[in-house]
Amino acid sequence: MQRYQVWNPHPDAMPAVNIIEIVERSAGLRILVQEYETDRLLAIFFDTHEAYQRRNESWVAGEASRTDGLGKGSYYVVENSSFIARFFAESLLPRKGIRHFSIITDSLCMDILATENPRTEYVKK
Repeated sequence: MQRYQVWNPHPDAMPAVNIIEIVERSAGLRILVQEYETDRLLAIFFDTHEAYQRRNESWVAGEASRTDGLGKGSYYVVENSSFIARFFAESLLPRKGIRHFSIITDSLCMDILATENPRTEYVKK
């Protein structure tokens, strides 16, 4: 069973966010989030990532029935991840030490597989 552990990307981060922008470049993956009912914008940078997926929120209802720990904000690290299991099953050269980070909002879910913790920076506070 997947288990969602709360993850705090930044000491000042609020738990509820909306995803504003997703940008993938050679320098990595950047996810810009707006903290719920504020103008504060937090940029989350995955300098290296192995894979990511974007899903609409309808997946969460089915996933919530098969998981533990959801409903405590927007940021999670997923243990016993089915995304990691699928990645290892389908990859020719899977890396060791991969972690599954998840950002879940009211309308969008982002799942990121990475070997390092992301960097964060407030672009508007």
